[in-house]
Amino acid sequence: MKKTLDAALLARAARPLAQTSAFDLMAKASAQNGAGKSWFRVNWSAGSAEATVSIDGEIGFWGITSADFVRELSKVDAKTIRVNINSPGGSIADGVAIYAALAGHKAKIIVNIVSLAASIASVIAMAGDEINIGASAAIMVHPPWSFVIGGAKDMRAEADILDLFQEAIIDIYEARTGRPRAEIEEMVANETWLRGEEAVSSGFADAVVENKQKPKANLPGEFYAAVFKHLPEDVRAALAEMGEDAGSGDPEPPAPAVKIETKRDLRQVLQAHGMSRGAADALAAHFKPPGDARDEPPARPEPP
Repeated sequence: MKKTLDAALLARAARPLAQTSAFDLMAKASAQNGAGKSWFRVNWSAGSAEATVSIDGEIGFWGITSADFVRELSKVDAKTIRVNINSPGGSIADGVAIYAALAGHKAKIIVNIVSLAASIASVIAMAGDEINIGASAAIMVHPPWSFVIGGAKDMRAEADILDLFQEAIIDIYEARTGRPRAEIEEMVANETWLRGEEAVSSGFADAVVENKQKPKANLPGEFYAAVFKHLPEDVRAALAEMGEDAGSGDPEPPAPAVKIETKRDLRQVLQAHGMSRGAADALAAHFKPPGDARDEPPARPEPP
C-alpha cells in the first residue's frame, strides 16, 4: 500500500508544469459543460449498516476529482460498502487515490463490476474484499498512457512517470490476484480483456453473476406420461430431456395437485411451472381431454 501511495504522490510532484496528461485535458474540457454532473455517487444514511457507491463514467471528469470522492467516502460509517463499477477509466492519479481510500476503509468492500472496469477503473476494483463480475461484463488492463507538451526533456520525464505508475498498478494487481508478477506484466503490456469467467479464473474477480435465464418447466416425468398419452416419440424424448435439465439432480417434485380436464387447465399448469405461453399452447395441442370435456369454441363454418 505504502509503495503505491508513494508512487502516486511522487508522480504528481515530479510532473513539470509544462506537462499535462490526455485525461487532464479532456477533464478540463468536460468541466466547462459538466456543471452538476459527477462520475460517482455515495448513498448512505446515518446509522445504516450498508452503503452503496456507484462509479459510472470517466474518472476525474466534470471538475470532480478523487479529493471529492475521498471526502464523501470518509463520511460513511457502515459495516459494508457495495461499490458498483461501470467505467472506461480516467485519471491515473485519481484512480490510485480512490483505490487507496477504499482499500483503507474499515468497512467490508464488495465490488460489483456491472458492465466494464477498464484501465484505472480495474485498479479501483481491486480494492474489493469481494469482487463480483457479471457474466457479460469485462475487466481491461493495459499500460498507463499520456501525452506531454514540451521538449525532449519533458517527454523523457513523462515516460519515467508512466513507468512509475505502471509499477504501482502492477503492485496492486499482483497483491489482489496472487498471480506471478511476470504474468501480470505480460497481461498489462498486451492490453488484456477478461470477460466474466475469465476474470475469475485469472484472479481478478471472485464470482460471476450469471445472466438471468428464463425458468425451465420443472415437472416430473410421470406427469407428462399421464397427461400426454399420444405424444409423438420425438416430443416425448424432448420433454424427458427438459425434465432432466430442470431437475439438476434433485428429487422430482410431486405431480401438481390440480385436476386437468381441459386444454386450458393444462396450459395454466405448464405456465405456472415456468413454461412459456407458446410452448404451453404447442404441448396442449396434443392433449385429449377425458370424455367429452372441451374448452375450445367450435370452429366457425367457412363462408360459402
